Amino acid sequence: MRNVTLDLDGLTVLIGDNGSGKSTLLEVMELLRSTTHERYIVHFTGHHGGLHRVLEHGTQEMSVTAWIDDGEAQPLVYRQEWVFGRAVPVEEVYRGLEAPASVRNGRTADGQCVVGGEDHSMGRRESFVSYARNFSADVAIVAEALHGIDVHLPFHVTASWAAPPIGSASPRGIGLVEPTTRLERFGTNLVNAYQALENDFGVDHWEETLEYIQLGLSADVRDIRLESIPGGGHLALAVETHHQGRVPAFALADGVLSYLAFVAMFRLDDQRTLLAFDEPELHLHPGLLGRVLGMFEAMAQRYPVVLATHSDRLLDGLEDPEKSVVVTELDQHWRTRLRRLDGRHLGEWIDDYRGVGELRADGELASVLAEPASEPSNGASPISPGRLAT
Repeated sequence: MRNVTLDLDGLTVLIGDNGSGKSTLLEVMELLRSTTHERYIVHFTGHHGGLHRVLEHGTQEMSVTAWIDDGEAQPLVYRQEWVFGRAVPVEEVYRGLEAPASVRNGRTADGQCVVGGEDHSMGRRESFVSYARNFSADVAIVAEALHGIDVHLPFHVTASWAAPPIGSASPRGIGLVEPTTRLERFGTNLVNAYQALENDFGVDHWEETLEYIQLGLSADVRDIRLESIPGGGHLALAVETHHQGRVPAFALADGVLSYLAFVAMFRLDDQRTLLAFDEPELHLHPGLLGRVLGMFEAMAQRYPVVLATHSDRLLDGLEDPEKSVVVTELDQHWRTRLRRLDGRHLGEWIDDYRGVGELRADGELASVLAEPASEPSNGASPISPGRLAT
């Protein structure tokens, strides 16, 4: 993957063959999020396997750039560059389209920290944005935007007979009572998410949350129960129904538990600046997937939402596929490139199909693709809100 630029505006749905770069784009978003980790260098090595695991085969360096629209005339830019053999990345924060000739705010190649022209000492394990957010208003804005990125993979809702080893965090299991403002990856803190939804936002918010649950799972759902476990401050989640009574989380179907996690993710979005989800269709029947897609489209009105999917049914349900769909494909050099749909060609085809998903399933997706965008010669390009580049 080289010189790939992704504009984020509303809902973006990544589709493409296996190995064409969808998951890599989501990992880039996670790399940006983890930049605000206090021990970023250690985190990068431990969670992503270090630079040799992240680099494209045959390359020696990589850079990631995020353009952040904070309402000013020129966007804030955060750029991070890793070079093989260097222990820490070069980092820059600046405004405008072009990088400055010298680092105004950032970490230099030798690891030195420069904020507003002054040198600062910093730990080699820290990222620049984590350290310098206390010294620069622009860096603080960048840090808040990166920290608000939320990257999800399919929820860990495997049935109990095939569940992970005892002690592994799971939406089916019990959870230590802890405050939370966001659903964690894999839905591992689902019980605490519902504890927050029931107690932290008022009665009206909770009743509306129950309505979303009932819309997806049927009016047979009466309530979500949070039950104390004797001997140690733990909670368990259960669904209270009219006909079956109390159904504990460990006995719920995979799709039911996934939908409960999607509702929690949707209703807990405080300070989120971007949401990415890989294969949200997993475990969901088509009707339930449609409900979840509606949540994604509602969230996309507040911040960028990025989905990577193989689901034709999800594509068929898109309100505006021309605006949303981005196709990842490999060029003749096996490098990822991104293509949008051509609205004119799409209009000529779509009346004969249920949606883009059915059109793709029939082998006609290539007929509605726009021509590949030419790569900018100097790396510069127009900026739009929420742009993310690798």
